[in-house]
Amino acid sequence: MEDYVECECGVHVRLLARDMVKRGYKGFEGLVDLPGTIGGAVVNNSGCYGCQISDLLLGAKLLQPNGVVSYLSPQELAFTFRSSSLKRGEVKGIILTVTLRLVHGDPDELMKLAEIAHQDRLRTQPGPQNNLGSTYYSFGGRTLYGESLRIVSGIYSKCLSLLGKDAKYRGKKRYELEFILAGGRKVIPYLWSSNRFIWKDIMADQVFQQYQKVLKRIYVDPKLEIEIFE
Repeated sequence: MEDYVECECGVHVRLLARDMVKRGYKGFEGLVDLPGTIGGAVVNNSGCYGCQISDLLLGAKLLQPNGVVSYLSPQELAFTFRSSSLKRGEVKGIILTVTLRLVHGDPDELMKLAEIAHQDRLRTQPGPQNNLGSTYYSFGGRTLYGESLRIVSGIYSKCLSLLGKDAKYRGKKRYELEFILAGGRKVIPYLWSSNRFIWKDIMADQVFQQYQKVLKRIYVDPKLEIEIFE
C-alpha cells in the first residue's frame, strides 16, 4: 500500500531525496543532488534523471493572500514542464507544506540509480562555487531555417544509427550539429542535455549571447529561464 510524507516548504530537496532513497522509496533517486527547497520544487515542477516532483505530489497546503489556508491538489497546480499554476500566476499564495507519495522499491537498486545520477551530475556539471546555473527553455515552433536543420540533422542521426551508435549519443550529436550549422560552434562545450546552457566558467556570459542568437535562428519564439544554483 502507498504511504505519504508531509514536509515543510523549506526542506531541501536533496536532503529529503537522499533520506527517502535510503529508506527504499521510489521516485527520489534522480533528485539526490537537486538544489532548492521542496516548496520551490513544487512551484517550478522541478525534476531530473527521470524523477519529477509532479509525479510524487499528493497535495500542497497554501496560504492565500486573504489569509485563508487551502489545500491544492496536483490537478489544481496544473503542472506543465518546469511550471505550475503558481508559477504562472494563475493561483496566488505561499506554499506551507507539501505531501508526497511514497512507494516502496528495492533500496539497493535505488541507491545504485541515485549514485549513477550523482556521478553523472559531477561529470557534466561544475560545482556551485563555479556555476551560476543552467537554463530551462520553451522553444516553441521552428523557423524555416530550423526545419531545414531538423532534416539535415535527422539524416545525420540515421547515419549514426547505421554505425551502431546508441540513441543518447545520436541525440547529443544531432543537436550539436544543428548548433554548428547555425553558427554556434563555440557554444557546444556549454551545452548539456537537450540544448541546455550551463554557466561553467568566466567566458560563459559572452558565449550565452551567441547561444541566444542560435536559438533565434532555429526557433520562432524561444523563451529561456535561468536556474540559479545554491
